[in-house]
Amino acid sequence: MLAFAMALVVLGSAKEPSVVDLLHAYYDGVFQDLSLTEGKWVEGEANGKKVRRWQPARFGVSRMRGTPVVGQHYLDWTALSRKAAEEAKANGVEYFATVYGNGGKPLSADTLAKRFGPEAVNSTSMLFNKGIDPDNHLKFAKLALEPIRKGSALQRKVDTWMLEARGVFLSKPECLKCHAGMKVGDPVAVMVYGTRR
Repeated sequence: MLAFAMALVVLGSAKEPSVVDLLHAYYDGVFQDLSLTEGKWVEGEANGKKVRRWQPARFGVSRMRGTPVVGQHYLDWTALSRKAAEEAKANGVEYFATVYGNGGKPLSADTLAKRFGPEAVNSTSMLFNKGIDPDNHLKFAKLALEPIRKGSALQRKVDTWMLEARGVFLSKPECLKCHAGMKVGDPVAVMVYGTRR
């Protein structure tokens, strides 16, 4: 994630990163952070007292520390997610992010399914009021799978949203301990980001 964040800083001199760039840096970084797959003791404070608690290992979408809610700030206040929320607010942009995958197994259009996203945490009536049709977004994610395999992103206007699909790839040999039947460089998830003004 650090390398990707540094790349954003370098690119920043030529062009400011978009809300989607910042969201993808956050989500891709969380997926690439293998330290989250190891359980560990963490020190903290509760009611003014030092406490020590066990943080269980997190896999797949359980690595998401906070849930983005359509058009609202992240519950997770990492620098990238906060910057994405601030950028969106400053420019009057609503946004969301959805993860499509196959439970850590190889991706295909037949097996691609929603794993995490605003559709999972909001009521269906709210989603349709916001102009998010989950079926159209799944179709878009399936359409994006082939360009993502080739290292490209895909953009389209769908419903009232500008959607952009980007891949999350297995980037380290250590990833293959859990992702059987896959190789470094394979996409493990399709991220669909939606923005609108």
